[in-house]
Amino acid sequence: MANIGTDMIVNHPRSSWIRIRTMILIRWMAIFGQSIALFASILVFDLMINIPLCMFAIGISVVGNLFATLVYPETKRLSEFENMAMILFDLVQLALLLFATGGLNNPFSVLMMAPVVISSSILPLRYAVFIAATAIAMITALGFIIFHCGPNNCLSCATQIFLFSETGLRLQWE
Repeated sequence: MANIGTDMIVNHPRSSWIRIRTMILIRWMAIFGQSIALFASILVFDLMINIPLCMFAIGISVVGNLFATLVYPETKRLSEFENMAMILFDLVQLALLLFATGGLNNPFSVLMMAPVVISSSILPLRYAVFIAATAIAMITALGFIIFHCGPNNCLSCATQIFLFSETGLRLQWE
């Protein structure tokens, strides 16, 4: 019978095998996808979104990637804490993008699960729980800001872009 005691919390042999180059490449793919989605929503769908805030969020990721590329060697293996910090950064950046583009009404809001799933597969339990709790707090905050305050009644600069009706998804053209 396997021992599932405190070893699960204390020991996690797979958490230091990820190279920073891997995380940087994944983040470049995310930056590319976020940029394509932003430009498509502006140019193709003509949605009214907060472009400066979106560009700021994507720009912070670009700066973070460039910093990591220039400062750390490609072969550096990230510690548990460094992995958690990078995943947490990505989670916060995604929450900021969702805030600027409609909150939980945005179809991409399901991507908030991605950092949680990744952290649960590569990080020790304590860090994975921290990432999951942070994601839950951010989702709750996004829901509160958009749904309870309303887009025009509080400090939110997000608008309700995507509205669901009986006939399905329709875009709100403002």
